[in-house]
Amino acid sequence: VSQSSRITLLDASELKVRFNDNEVLKSASLTIRDGDHLGMVGRNGCGKSTFLKILAGITHADDGKVTPRSGLGIGYLPQGLDASDGVSVLDTIRNGAAHSFNLLDEYESLPADSNRQTELEQQIATADAWNIETRIETAMMHLNTPAADRLMGTLSGGEKRRVTLCRAIVSNPDFLILDEPTNHLDTDSIEWMAQYLKKFRGAFLVATHDRYFLDEICNHIVELQAGRFHTHKGNYSDYLESNLARMENEQAIELKRKRFLRRELDWIRRGPKARTTKAKFRVDKFHSIKNTQGPDKELSMDLIIPPPEQLANRVVDLINVRLELGGRELIERFDFKFQAGMRIGICGRNGLGKTSLLRIVLGQLAPTGGSQKTGVLTQFNYVDQERVQLNPEKTLLQEVAEGADTIPFGNGKLAIRAYLQRFGFDPKRINMKVRSLSGGEKSRLLLARILKHGG
Repeated sequence: VSQSSRITLLDASELKVRFNDNEVLKSASLTIRDGDHLGMVGRNGCGKSTFLKILAGITHADDGKVTPRSGLGIGYLPQGLDASDGVSVLDTIRNGAAHSFNLLDEYESLPADSNRQTELEQQIATADAWNIETRIETAMMHLNTPAADRLMGTLSGGEKRRVTLCRAIVSNPDFLILDEPTNHLDTDSIEWMAQYLKKFRGAFLVATHDRYFLDEICNHIVELQAGRFHTHKGNYSDYLESNLARMENEQAIELKRKRFLRRELDWIRRGPKARTTKAKFRVDKFHSIKNTQGPDKELSMDLIIPPPEQLANRVVDLINVRLELGGRELIERFDFKFQAGMRIGICGRNGLGKTSLLRIVLGQLAPTGGSQKTGVLTQFNYVDQERVQLNPEKTLLQEVAEGADTIPFGNGKLAIRAYLQRFGFDPKRINMKVRSLSGGEKSRLLLARILKHGG
């Protein structure tokens, strides 16, 4: 089906957004059409989440225009875990279908002779609101959400993610916006979601760094780079090929531009003998091409981990550990001795106690039975799944420096500013507040702060 024959659901035109000195969207434009299965990629902090929030109507651009089709139904999954702790699982999910429930409530309260009956029946049928309860039950079953009466504050990060994903899809939207949907999900949930999206009849826009997920579900990839979108047909593997060709073409054009400038600069330095019209044209052309901006270069990340101190014979011992939470036995008689040089991964379904086990290892959570013993030289570096360790009101420099100008590195020292630059932070941005960072940038900052102690 040609692009022109498909219905336009939403058009974002010339959007501009600036955070202090950082312009994340520079006249960014994107059109969403019926049947678009779009994956959005781009480095951390480039503006992906900001753009998705603008499309969802959560925030507004400084300039530009978003034009949705009349009556467009939008489902939105934010990057963070934004559900209220005191609300039940079922009420959180039903909130995603509020429009359908409102239609049904109005229909049931109509007088018998109301002129609104036919119109409401049509709206209910379009939203498939007659089947909303069945759809909620089906989504909860497939996403294996926790019990309907459990409060959101008692759930693990993965359980909360499944509930908020369920909330986003139960409204049967025309356009689904998903920001890092695979965060906190186990492999079974990710696989179910991939199958759901492949069969999804509307359009969706997914921002994620999960390349395998994008390969499975997308028919186009849109790259947000230097504040503008580049659209590539196909899945993520196809995008890699076409993006390489685009970059090579840009580099060839830039090389040609530089060669021209060197040649013309030599000519100008020699000084043209006559100020003829031709000579003036060459000078004007030189300055015009000189002022043309070349391809934007993005900072690369050079992850460095200072060497750690020597460990004692005991690192961490777990001895006959048991754990019960909320009447559920999560860990039963677990023994383990951590030793220097080990590289350990913990896997399992959401809600089985992986984070709780980590907190026992760290000494943050007392086991119901058994004991945890930490070696005298053991120091912990911990990155929590919700990044709550960061202070949103501090600057990047303050969070990492903690009053120092340098960090120990081997037998020498490394300046904090240089250290942050190794983690992909532009020196111009290190005095901005943590609250201004994207989710990915916060993860990077937390890594930088923790790893400065060695690993």
